[in-house]
Amino acid sequence: RVKDSGYASLYDTVDQDAKWENILGFDTEISRAWFTGRFVYMQSDNYSTGFPDSGYGEKTEQTVYGLALNADFDDWFVLSEFNVNKRETEAVKIRAPATLIGFGYRINQFTPFISYSSYWDNSSDLSEYEPERFEDTSLTLRYDINESSNVKVQYNHYKDRSIAGFVGDTDLLSISYDIVF
Repeated sequence: RVKDSGYASLYDTVDQDAKWENILGFDTEISRAWFTGRFVYMQSDNYSTGFPDSGYGEKTEQTVYGLALNADFDDWFVLSEFNVNKRETEAVKIRAPATLIGFGYRINQFTPFISYSSYWDNSSDLSEYEPERFEDTSLTLRYDINESSNVKVQYNHYKDRSIAGFVGDTDLLSISYDIVF
């Protein structure tokens, strides 16, 4: 259970609580030499409040499944992920596929990386749920300082393809420092 869900605040100015029940799933991974594959499946019943102290509303049945296929050829590597999130109530069925594909190349301590991802909701009833649709292209340069720390500079170009423009187009430049100890 989550009180005053930060995620829900993206969609509404009214505070909402959320809870997931009957969660069931699995994640399996196989790898051999340069190849790694992963499959994930999860299902749950989700509830949220419409207004503070209003009690939880109608159950949303959720099913998520995904496949990641990755290849690492020493200097070159490819990362990919394909997911589908299905949510269903009495009133509406939502199917939301998401994809990511990225390519990177290691040059000594530097790793340039480019990726493209998309999220593309589909709704059975536009009056009940208006789909969100996004595309994101990123360019990343990582510098490994040593075995346990790195600096990363990343530029994202985010395009909002939603019918009504959910958040609008955005460009973001971020710098991060990661350390493992």
